[in-house]
Amino acid sequence: MPKKLMAEKGLYKKHSLEHPLLKGFSTYLKVDIDRSNHKQEVQNVARFLYYMNPREVFLEFVRNKEKTRKYLRELDDAKLKHQTQLTYIKNVKRFLKYHTYTTDLRLQNETLYEHFIHFIRALQNSSSKKVSKEITKKKYNMLIEENKLTPKDCLAVLRASKKDFLIILGKVYPEQSTTLHVAECAFVLY
Repeated sequence: MPKKLMAEKGLYKKHSLEHPLLKGFSTYLKVDIDRSNHKQEVQNVARFLYYMNPREVFLEFVRNKEKTRKYLRELDDAKLKHQTQLTYIKNVKRFLKYHTYTTDLRLQNETLYEHFIHFIRALQNSSSKKVSKEITKKKYNMLIEENKLTPKDCLAVLRASKKDFLIILGKVYPEQSTTLHVAECAFVLY
């Protein structure tokens, strides 16, 4: 479903990966920092840049924070998981950091790009919280729905362990001079 919605919204459209800004980033990922998924990362950035300006690849997107927010809302509307949205944010952040710190971009307008990186970091933090909630909800649903234990299931465990449990607890009384082994303590604990 998300792929279909992404296609319908035109969010798979991207700039050519041969553009110098993207090609330099790709080389940086592949050679300098040895990212195994560098192609996917460059494609994600190319999609983001296309959304920001379909006509040309440029770094002026940093002047339009609202359109960046709108892009993330579009990804959300396309039912992309929050983890995937967070990946897009991380990819754009790494792209911008690459151009800010490894090219002469820093000399041109460092403050503007630093502000945008802080803005991206705030979006990243917000997305991280959504990812945590998404994971927690998924784990909760797995526990509740798929492997739902009934009271009968719980009683079966207690019935099966009752004899051993009572023998171990019998060793604890003062008239017995036996100490419990670690395994017995663990059994009682469980």
